Amino acid sequence: MVDEKLIAKIKVWLDSENKDRTIGLELLSEVTNNNRLVFRLQRKHNTKQVIEKIEWELQRYLPKVEADKPKPMPPVILRIKAELPILYNQRAELHKELVDLGEDNSEETMAKAVQIGELIDVLAERHQLLHDAKELFFKEGTEPNELELFPDPETSDEDEGTESGSQGKDENNEDPFGLKVKDPVDLLQRKGNLISSLTKDRNKLLYQADKKLDKENPMPEGKKRDAVLDRIKVKEEEIQAITDFLKPKDDVTPDK
Repeated sequence: MVDEKLIAKIKVWLDSENKDRTIGLELLSEVTNNNRLVFRLQRKHNTKQVIEKIEWELQRYLPKVEADKPKPMPPVILRIKAELPILYNQRAELHKELVDLGEDNSEETMAKAVQIGELIDVLAERHQLLHDAKELFFKEGTEPNELELFPDPETSDEDEGTESGSQGKDENNEDPFGLKVKDPVDLLQRKGNLISSLTKDRNKLLYQADKKLDKENPMPEGKKRDAVLDRIKVKEEEIQAITDFLKPKDDVTPDK
C-alpha cells in the first residue's frame, strides 16, 4: 500500500532549496531495502555528494510509486457498476411478483405471467451485457463504448409541470416510436432502460421514492401524480411496442 504521507514528505524534501542531509537519509531508509547503501552514505563526509545520491535514489523511487497507484476507473465503468445491482434487485422483485401470482390459470393471470417473464429476460440480457463489458475491462483493459451501452439516457421529467404523456411519440404515425429505423440491439437496451425507469415511477406512486421501502407512502392526488401516471402509460405502451416488434414473425402460409 502506498504511503501518501511519505510521498508528500519526499516531494517536499526534493523541492526544498536547502536539503537537510539527516532528513534525506531518513526518507531514503524508508523507501529502500538496501541498508548497506544508507549506512555508507551516513559515513560519508562530503554532504553534497550524499545529498545528490539521496536525490537520485528518491527520484528513482517516485515513478515506481506512481506506476503502482491504482488507475481511476473510467465513467462508463462506474455507470455499469452502479446499474448492475439495480438490475439484480429488479429481477428479484419480478421473480417475487411472478411467484405471488400463484397457480391461477385464468387468461389474465397467464398473460401477466408472460409479461413478467419477458421483463425478467430483458433484465437478464441487460445484466449480462453490462457484466461482460465490465469483465472485459478488468481482464484486458478494453474500455466499453459508453454510447453503445447507454444510448438513450433518461432525462429528468419529475417536475410537476412536465407534460410527458406524449413525449417521444407521434400519434399520427403507423410506427409511433420509430422502431423500424432502429437497430434491434438498441431496442433491447432501450427496453431495459424503460423497465428500469418504469420501476422507479411505480415506486414513486407507492412510496414517493425511487426504491421500494418497508412501508407504503402513496403519492397524493394532484398534478405530480397525474404526470407520473402519464409517464407510466407511455412507457408501458413503448415496452409493449418493442416486445411486439422484436417478437419472431411466424411464417405465413399463403392462401390456396
